[in-house]
Amino acid sequence: MITVSNQLVSAQNFVEDLAKAYKAYENASRLDFKMAVKIYEGTSTKPMVREINIHRQDDAFVYQDQQMTTVMGEQGLVMLDGEEKEIVFQKLTKNERATLSKKMHEQQFDFDLSGFEKVTFVGESNGVKHYQLMLSDHVIRQVDVYLNSKTLMFQKLVYDYFPDEDDISHKVITEFSNTQRLAANMYDVASYVDLVNKEPKPSQAYPDYELLLVQ
Repeated sequence: MITVSNQLVSAQNFVEDLAKAYKAYENASRLDFKMAVKIYEGTSTKPMVREINIHRQDDAFVYQDQQMTTVMGEQGLVMLDGEEKEIVFQKLTKNERATLSKKMHEQQFDFDLSGFEKVTFVGESNGVKHYQLMLSDHVIRQVDVYLNSKTLMFQKLVYDYFPDEDDISHKVITEFSNTQRLAANMYDVASYVDLVNKEPKPSQAYPDYELLLVQ
């Protein structure tokens, strides 16, 4: 008789579910979701909060945070800085867009969920699977991963960090939720940069912005 430990089964199931989660995001023709990142220092109950909206429609995407909006459409890449009143524009070939799209996708979902010594399947409740990852000799000591049982897309990630040099521990909670779809013109580079004339310039919607061209 071969006995397989619960730990080994949990680890294998987690690896398989995580691979399916990444594949679900990669294969989705349309994505509209928000990541709300809350950072707690020490015993503080008031977190620093950062919200990121991610939208994808086929090969085009829009990535928004409090200051910057990044758009990749058929004509190229736009980075809109609302604080500095700047628009950065770079023309891209089809192959360059495909390469950048893959890179952006990998960066968005680089959650450092490998190399843990212990993986425990905590349970499943209200349509959500809960895994707990432990590592004793690492800046991250524990990660709790919550996946939608049906879609296997992320619901929540909770990172517990060991104290830093100032003996302050950290907890980072990332919650995922659906958000409203964007209008089709939001994926269109021409909404931000006027490409009709020989010399590109900010579109009529951004008359007081400075345009920076990347060759």
